[in-house]
Amino acid sequence: MLNSDISSLIDKAPRNCWLALNDEQSELVGHGDTPDAAVDAAQKNGVQEPVLIWSPSQWIPAVL
Repeated sequence: MLNSDISSLIDKAPRNCWLALNDEQSELVGHGDTPDAAVDAAQKNGVQEPVLIWSPSQWIPAVL
């Protein structure tokens, strides 16, 4: 089950890097300057296939 609102999670996350989240997108399990670094960090925390997202310097709302 996906967490429909991850805003509180990413609000406290590092910026300008890749974030690795668990399958439920409820926990930050790693981060890194590259996708590979974020995956490596997640794997060290026991998550083999994390969900990756880019964390920009500033989160802004967008309408698509």
